[in-house]
Amino acid sequence: MIRSKTQKRNESARVARLAAIFLGLIALAGAIFPSAFAQTGAQTGAPTGDGTEAPLPGLTSARAANDGPARVRLEGPVVIVNDQAISRHDVRLRARLAMASSGIEPSAEAFGAISSQVLEGLIDEKLQMAEAGRREVEVTEKDVDEALADIARNNNQTPEVLTSELRRLGVNPRTLRDQLRSDYAWQSLVQGRYGARIRVGESEMDAMMEQLKESASSTQYLVSEILVAFNGPDDVDRASNFAQRLIDDMRNGAPLDVTARQFSAAPTAAAGGDLGWVGENDLRPEIVAFLNQMQPGDVSAPIVTPAGVYVMVLRNRREGQSERKVVNLKQVIASISPELSEEQKADLLVRMNIARDRIKTCDDFNKSVDGLADLVVVDLGENGEEDLKTEFRAAIAGLEANQLSQPFLTEGAVHVVGVCSVKVDQTIKLPERTEVENRLFNQQLQALAASYLRDLRRSAAIIRK
Repeated sequence: MIRSKTQKRNESARVARLAAIFLGLIALAGAIFPSAFAQTGAQTGAPTGDGTEAPLPGLTSARAANDGPARVRLEGPVVIVNDQAISRHDVRLRARLAMASSGIEPSAEAFGAISSQVLEGLIDEKLQMAEAGRREVEVTEKDVDEALADIARNNNQTPEVLTSELRRLGVNPRTLRDQLRSDYAWQSLVQGRYGARIRVGESEMDAMMEQLKESASSTQYLVSEILVAFNGPDDVDRASNFAQRLIDDMRNGAPLDVTARQFSAAPTAAAGGDLGWVGENDLRPEIVAFLNQMQPGDVSAPIVTPAGVYVMVLRNRREGQSERKVVNLKQVIASISPELSEEQKADLLVRMNIARDRIKTCDDFNKSVDGLADLVVVDLGENGEEDLKTEFRAAIAGLEANQLSQPFLTEGAVHVVGVCSVKVDQTIKLPERTEVENRLFNQQLQALAASYLRDLRRSAAIIRK
C-alpha cells in the first residue's frame, strides 16, 4: 500500500516522539542512577525471580507483609474506567518507567508526587485503547516489536540489549510495550480519523509567515516549555502541584529535555520542550509576564492558563530586529585532553599564537598551521551572529573583516577565530514554507486529538476508589 504524505509525516513524528521519550533511559542509566537501581531487586523494585516485581521505596512494608488484606489494598483497583480497572500495581509499574526515563530519583516521596499524573495518563490510555478497539484499530505484536526496534536502533542498540537495560533499571519491559501499544493505537486512530481531513491552505501559511515577521521585530525569547494538562477546574490544583514537583526535580538536576519528553502534553515534548525563538505575540500574556521577570537560565513557577499549567525555562532573550549581522568565520582549533600536563597545555598555546601571528587575511589560515602539531583549520562559513555560541560571540565582538580573536577556551578545546567578512542581512530569517505547513498541520492535529480525548472523558464512567 502506498502511504500518503500525511501518513508518512505522522508516522515519522510518532517514531521520533516515542524514541525521544525512551532514549533518555539509557543515557541516564549510568549518570543518574549509579546506585539507586544497582541494588537488589527487593530494594529497587526490579523484576524478581518469580516474575513479580518488588515494591518501590516506601512501599516495602505493605508488600512484604503479603497478607490478604494488605495485598488487596496494594494491588486492588484505584480507578474503574467504564468496565476497565486500573490497579495500584499498574500505577506503580508506570511510575517506575516515568521516574527512570525522566531522571527522578526513586523514592516514596517521588512516587507520591508522580503517581497522580501517571494515573491520569493511564485513564487516558484506557479510554484511547477502548475507542481504538471500538473503531477496529488493530495493533499487532509486530507493530509493537517494530516500535521497540525503532527506539533501539536510534540508540545504536538491539531490542534485546534495550530490554536488558530496562530490567537493570528496575523497569519491566512489558510496561514499555504497553505504553508503546497504547500510543501506536491512539496515533493511528487520530491519524486515520483526522489526518486526511486537515488542509493547510496558502492563506493560513501566508498569515503565519506574516506573524513570524512581526514577531521577529518584537522582543524574542529562547524558551523551553512543559505543559501539564488538567481536566476541568477541579483538577487545576493537582496539575499545579505536579508542575511544581517537576520544577523542584529540575532544580535538583533532572534534565529538562528528558522531563519534557516524558511529562509534557505540549507538541514540543518530542523536541525535549524546545520551543525555539518566539516573539511576545506568539505567547500567552500571562507567560510573557513571567518571562519578563526572569533571567536566562531561570525556571518559572507554575503558570496556570486555560490550556493547562505551563513551566517555562528562559534560555536567552534578545531584542527584536529587522536585520541581522552575518559573519563568515574560520578558526584554528586544538583539542585539550584532561591527560595533558600544564607544560603541554602551555606549549599548545605557544603553537596557537604562532599560527595566529602567521594569519594576515583569511586566505592564510590553511598554511598557518604548517609544521604545528595538533592544530586544525576549520571553515565555519556564514553564521548569523545571534546563532553563535556565547564564547564565540564574545571572542569576535567588535572585530571587522580580516581581524582575529585572541586565543580562547571552550570545554575541551582552544580556538582562534578569524572574521573573513561581515554583512548586514536586511531580510529576516524565516522558516521554509514546508516547515510552516508542518507546524500548522501538527497544531491542528494536536487540537483535534485533545478535543477527541476530552469528549471521551466527558462520556466515560470514571469511578475513583
